[in-house]
Amino acid sequence: MARGVGRLFLGMLARVLTAAVVVATALGATSALSANRDSGRVTIFGDSAAEVLDYVTDAKQYLGNGLDVNWELKVCRRLVQVSCPYQGVRPPTVLDVIQSSSNGALGSIAVIDVGYNDYVDQYQSDMETVIKALAAKGVQHVVWVTMHEVRQDYRSINATIRAEAAKWAQVTIADWNAAAQGQNWFNSDGIHLNDAGAWGLARLLRRNPTDAERMMWRALTTDRRFAGQFKRQTPVGRHIPDFISFVQKIAIELVNRDETETIAKDRAARRAWLEARGYRVVDMRVGDVEGDLAKELDRLECALHERR
Repeated sequence: MARGVGRLFLGMLARVLTAAVVVATALGATSALSANRDSGRVTIFGDSAAEVLDYVTDAKQYLGNGLDVNWELKVCRRLVQVSCPYQGVRPPTVLDVIQSSSNGALGSIAVIDVGYNDYVDQYQSDMETVIKALAAKGVQHVVWVTMHEVRQDYRSINATIRAEAAKWAQVTIADWNAAAQGQNWFNSDGIHLNDAGAWGLARLLRRNPTDAERMMWRALTTDRRFAGQFKRQTPVGRHIPDFISFVQKIAIELVNRDETETIAKDRAARRAWLEARGYRVVDMRVGDVEGDLAKELDRLECALHERR
């Protein structure tokens, strides 16, 4: 582990949905990908924590399903500062890879899960440098993954990530630290992942907010029928539904238009697990939420009344 911060992961890609691409929920259900290969490309940057996906291949396949993923996972990688050595080799930094790529080659979405090896006092400026460099290469959306806060350095870096992300409209936070709380997903250092952690990360990254999810979350937090009752992307056991009300024991799942078989099976397993524990699962189609949100909210209200 280098000074300042340790090793990174790969891992919550995608539910960033653009007009052409869905890297669905922290990537959740994928929706329509553009026929253009570059617009469907996602570049994922990580270090040794994320590299577990190279070994837990089914989790890696799940995360990349339906996407053209450019995997950039290297032990000891840093954002901008010279990477630490591993087996006598210093891997290229995130900035090195960006600057050596041609315009459009990285795709429209980049996931950054790098920070465990970085220096706390330089993280803010390095994060800003990377965001600007990505934009210059045509990246339209950036998913930035928080660190697992097993050290004070990582808590400080997460505070920097949140503050810096708030300045950039194209940056979405994938809160790995929150998702990993109470989970048996780590090796003894609390950073590097076991097989279950690889799956936890893959599922989180497929759950970054789509337009429909943002619309629904805004309604759930502002409509007085629901305000204060729901949480977004909060773990329930080993599962992470789109929205959950622990008080009402209701989960909301957003169903994408072109849901793949892998995503459908994962969602069905999640439903069965929740229902076995007394939760009601309300499915909402993305098109219905985007087309008639008021109708979907009325349907949710009826479900709440039925629970009482």
